[in-house]
Amino acid sequence: MAMNFFEHQDRARRNTTKLVAIYVAAVIGLILIIWFPFSLVVHSRSGPLVSAGGHVQIFLVVSMSVCMVIGLGSLFKTLALRAGGGAIAESLGGRLLQFGVSDPLEQRIVNVVEEMAIASGCPVPAVYLLDEEEGINAFAAGFSLDDAAIGITRGCAEQLNRDELQGVVAHEFSHIINGDMKLNLRLIGILAGITLLSTMGYILFRVGGRASRSRQKEGGSAAAGFMLVGGVLYLGGCLGGLAAALIQAAISRQREFLADSSAVQFTRLPEGIGGALKKIGGYAKGSVIDNPHATETRHMFFSLALNAAFATHPPIDERIRRIDASWEEEIKHQVQTVSMESAAVGVSGFSAGGASPGPVEVPAASHITQHIGQPTAAHVAYARALRSHLPPGLLEAAHDAYSARAVIYALLLDKKDGGVQSQQLALLDEAESVDICRITRTFLSDIGELARNHYLPLLEICKSSLRGLPTQYDVSFRANIHSLVAADKRITLFEWTLQRSLIHHLDANRKPADKKPDRDKLASRVQSARLLLSMLAHAGHSTRGDAERSFTIAMKSVSFPWEILPSSQCSLKALDDALAKLLHLLPRHKEKLVEACVACVTADGKISLNEAELLRAVTELLGCPLPPMLPTQG
Repeated sequence: MAMNFFEHQDRARRNTTKLVAIYVAAVIGLILIIWFPFSLVVHSRSGPLVSAGGHVQIFLVVSMSVCMVIGLGSLFKTLALRAGGGAIAESLGGRLLQFGVSDPLEQRIVNVVEEMAIASGCPVPAVYLLDEEEGINAFAAGFSLDDAAIGITRGCAEQLNRDELQGVVAHEFSHIINGDMKLNLRLIGILAGITLLSTMGYILFRVGGRASRSRQKEGGSAAAGFMLVGGVLYLGGCLGGLAAALIQAAISRQREFLADSSAVQFTRLPEGIGGALKKIGGYAKGSVIDNPHATETRHMFFSLALNAAFATHPPIDERIRRIDASWEEEIKHQVQTVSMESAAVGVSGFSAGGASPGPVEVPAASHITQHIGQPTAAHVAYARALRSHLPPGLLEAAHDAYSARAVIYALLLDKKDGGVQSQQLALLDEAESVDICRITRTFLSDIGELARNHYLPLLEICKSSLRGLPTQYDVSFRANIHSLVAADKRITLFEWTLQRSLIHHLDANRKPADKKPDRDKLASRVQSARLLLSMLAHAGHSTRGDAERSFTIAMKSVSFPWEILPSSQCSLKALDDALAKLLHLLPRHKEKLVEACVACVTADGKISLNEAELLRAVTELLGCPLPPMLPTQG
C-alpha cells in the first residue's frame, strides 16, 4: 500500500533519527580506530609504566580532537549549505534558467517544472541546467518547499523526450514534497566532518614525508611524528569515508524506489520514467557526473552519479521492473483518464475563463486529503491547460522579477470598487517607479478577464521569479503590498491569502531555514487548532448555525470536545499566530488537523471560492502542499 504525504514525512523524520544514530556510531568507531595505535605507541615507549589512567587521558585527548575536527568540518559545510538548493546547483556547475529563453530545449525544461509545481500545489522551484554534464541525470536540493531547486544535466535535456523528462522531474518533485531534500543536505553536512579527517591526515603525512627526505637529522623525530599522526588520521578518515558511502547508500536506495513509484502516479506514464531509465542503461555516458562535488552529493541524484563500490541507487534494471509491475497493478484500478479538455475546468469546478461562479460540489474530504503531496495525472493535465489559458504577456511578466511586482499589484487592486482602486493606484504612484505603475495599469484588463481560480497559480509563478528580487527593492515591495491591502481599512480573505503566501515564501528564501524539529502534539496546541477550524467554519457560512454544523463535523477528525469560537475572536492576526504554533506538529498529528480542516470546508458537500483559497493558504503555511481541487468525475 502506497504511503501518503504524512507517512512520507514521518518516515523522513525517522530516517533523520537513524542517520544521527549511525553518525554517532561512526564517530565512536573513528575515535577507537585512531586511539588504539596511539595508545600502542605510548605503551611501547613507556612500557608497563603507563597506567590505566594514562590510557584514559590519551583516549580523552583523541576523542576531543576527533570530535573537534569532525564538528568544525560539519559546521562549516552546514553553514555553506544554508543558502539552499541554489547554492548546491551552482556548486555543481548549474546555470539558472529563466522563462522566455530562446533555446526551445531550455524552455521545455522550465515548462515541465512549472506544470508539475502547479499540479502539486508547490512553489515553483528554481531550475538549473548543468551545461557541462553529458550524463543523463537530475537532482532536487533545498531545505524546504520554498527554497527548492531542480538541476537537469545537458545530457538529460538532450537525450530525453518530453514524457521522459516529465517522468524524471516528477521523480524529483517526489523528493521535494516528501522531505527527502532536507535529509540529503543534512547528510552532506555531517559527512563532511568525517571525510575532513582523511584530508588532514594526508596533509600531515605529506609534510612529514618531505621533512624526512630533507635529511635534516634534527627534524627526524618531528618528521616521524607528523607521518605517524598523518597516517593514522588518513586511515581513520578513509574508514570514515567508507562509513559515509555506506550511510549514503543506506539512506538513498529505498527512497529511489518510492520516488519512482510516485512519478508513475503523478504522470500515469510509466513509459516516461521507465524510458528515461532505459536510455541511461543504453547510453554511453550513462548518468555519470564529472563535477568534483559529485562525491558528496551523489545520493541526491536521479541515477548513479559515480561508479563506486557502494552504489547509492538500486540497479537500473530492478527499478524498471518495479515500475512495470506497479503499472500493471495500477491498470487494474485505473481511474477514468482525464482529457486535456476536461482538465481545463478550473479549481473546484470553476470555469477556465469568465466570472467565477458560486460554490460547487467537491470530492469527499478523505479524497482531497489523500492528494496532499500526491498529485495525479489529472492535476498535471490541469496545470498544462491552465498555463495555456494565461495571456502570453501576463505569463511572460510573471516570470521576470522586475515585472512580477506589477502582476502582484494588479492582483491586489480592487476589481469591484472603482473608488478603492483609484485610491490604491494613487498610493502606488507615490511609492513605485513610473514604469512599474504603467505596467500595473496595462495588466488590469488581462487580470480582470481571468477567472479567480487562475489567481493563485499565477501567484506561484510570480513567487518563483521574485526570489531574484534585489534586497533594496524587496523592502519597498513589501511595504507597497501592505499599503494596497490596507487601503480600504479592511482585509479580505483573498488579500490575506496572497500577502501571507507571498511573504512566507520570500522570508523562507532570505532567512536561514527553521531547524526546529516537528515534535509538537495536537493536544499541546488545542487553542490554536480550535481557532483555525473556527476560522474555516465561519469563512464558508454566513450564519452561525451553518458554521457550527461544519465545525462539529470537523471535530470528528480530531476527537476533541471543542466548541466553535465566535467570529469576533477569529481575526486574521490570530490565525497567523495559530498557524505559526501548528507548523511543527508531528506528521501524524498534522494529518489529523488537515483532515479536520478539509472536513470543515466540505461539510456541506460544496466549497466556496473563499474556502478553497483559504484552505490552500493554510495547508501551504503548514508545509502540506495541496494540489488544485478538481471537480468530481462522472
